[in-house]
Amino acid sequence: MTRRLWKALTGAAMLLLASLGTALPGTPAFAQDCAVPALRPQNLPMIAQRQARSEETLRAGNYQVLAVGDSIVRRWPPRLLSQALGGRVTNAAVGGDGISDVLDRLNRLGEVPGAAGVTRVFLGAASNDLRRGAEPCEVLTGTRQAVARLKQLFPNADIVVSGLLPRKGGTRLGQAKDEMNRLLARNADEIGYTFVPIGRQIRAQCPDLDNCRLFSRNDGAHPTPDAYVDISQEVREGL
Repeated sequence: MTRRLWKALTGAAMLLLASLGTALPGTPAFAQDCAVPALRPQNLPMIAQRQARSEETLRAGNYQVLAVGDSIVRRWPPRLLSQALGGRVTNAAVGGDGISDVLDRLNRLGEVPGAAGVTRVFLGAASNDLRRGAEPCEVLTGTRQAVARLKQLFPNADIVVSGLLPRKGGTRLGQAKDEMNRLLARNADEIGYTFVPIGRQIRAQCPDLDNCRLFSRNDGAHPTPDAYVDISQEVREGL
């Protein structure tokens, strides 16, 4: 049996066991080497300016509550996000970002002014990776790396990782999101973050996600203001 085939079979077995709530003996719940090669940042010119502004915000420091992630986080109404996280939030999220983009930006940071005073960091950046075809175990590995880097940068902060919202996009994406949420919930204690699931109220109100009034009519992916009220409540209740 070739090494490539063995790794493929092993990865499939670990995902199956994860879905059943079990793990291989002596193996952590997440696959240490499932990202081979590791997820890479996009480096897209169309979002480079937004990413540069985000990096400037991160470097400026002197914030107490920080949010990083994708467009779901970026578009979160400031008042609702601050209420959900328990303090005024500096939002450094970037539309289009995946976990590898966030990690790349964090890895470029040196010492951040006032880093010891940061009490909470909110991270929500897995949806775009899955949409672009990454496997849940790869995204979990990237999340683990991002959490470790956030702990280095902000040693006194509680790291909060958001669950993924449901959205239209076909069966594969829906299944990948469900698996990602299971992995994020299962590995929170071991990796060292607080997991907050979101989207329960959206699912309850919209059994048909393709025709859901709680998502933007423009793209069917981003929450409406009413939906942000619901998911903000879910974050607040999860902390």
